[in-house]
Amino acid sequence: MTDYNTIQKRRNFIVGLFVLVAFILFIFLLNLFRDLPLFVSQAKSFNVLVKFREAPGVQKETPVQFCGYQIGRVVVVSPPQYVEDRNTGKAWHEVHVTLAIDKKYRNIPSNVDVKLMKRGLGSSFIELQAHSDELPEPLIADQPRTKFLCDQMILNGSMGLSSDFFPPEIQKKLEHLLVSITTLSDNTNRIIGDPDNIANVKKTLAHVSVVSEQAGETLHSIQQFSTTGNQQIVRLADNLNTAIANFQQALTTLNDGKGSLGKLLNDDRLYENLINTTQELETGIRDFRQILAKLNDGEGSMGRMLNDGRLFENLLDSSQELEMALEQIKKWAADAREKGIRIKW
Repeated sequence: MTDYNTIQKRRNFIVGLFVLVAFILFIFLLNLFRDLPLFVSQAKSFNVLVKFREAPGVQKETPVQFCGYQIGRVVVVSPPQYVEDRNTGKAWHEVHVTLAIDKKYRNIPSNVDVKLMKRGLGSSFIELQAHSDELPEPLIADQPRTKFLCDQMILNGSMGLSSDFFPPEIQKKLEHLLVSITTLSDNTNRIIGDPDNIANVKKTLAHVSVVSEQAGETLHSIQQFSTTGNQQIVRLADNLNTAIANFQQALTTLNDGKGSLGKLLNDDRLYENLINTTQELETGIRDFRQILAKLNDGEGSMGRMLNDGRLFENLLDSSQELEMALEQIKKWAADAREKGIRIKW
């Protein structure tokens, strides 16, 4: 009996040990894959309330991600509530979603954008998107810890789109493009809908019609001018061909030595006479140079006349005596004019 009890105790101890090890492994695996039961996760989390206009596909256990990493899950989804703004008087429905975020992630900025991202097959998840590298100012001035997400903080959420083909940057550009297109459409409708603009458009279309008719007439005139120009060009080409033929004929005549100019170009005697004339001219120039050299050297009567200084002095004295004689004649003529000419008998 004692052996039987000992065996049973040993067996129960081994079974209990295996159960304990299995439970520890189970807890470890749950913690590893972050799928601990809700009451366990709430014990080491802080809650953040997010307000959505709509929350399709959101339910308990919906994952909450930050930078693509799961940091918590949804713990409470409240039914739509009717909300009215006292300042503007506008009213709408909104869904309150409570997020349980692991306390290890208390460094998430409080100005994050909370996006409800929809995936295929109707599933959803909540993404916290940080849009600034700088820390925001505290939501509550006297509480510096409100720079980051903290327990019982209230945020506003919006809808987003999760797609591998359209990253967030592309989605923002598409949203900006849609806003620009909407603004352009509104401005266009505002411009086109104005009666004055409609009247101006009609006048512009009428002017365009008149201009089109004038353009047709102008094209017709251009075609006529083009036809006339082509005819003149053909006529000019014919005249040019005729002139070229005449010029070629004249060149042939010159080459054959026909006519005065042909003889002048082709007669060898003209060249010989030109050579003789050039030689005679060269001889005359040589003789003229010799004469000039003799004149410079004072040879001959002409050379002495040009180079003898006495001749110049005699001419100078003669010109002075002639000048004195002319003065006497002028004086004599003046006396005769005043006193008359006396005749002695």
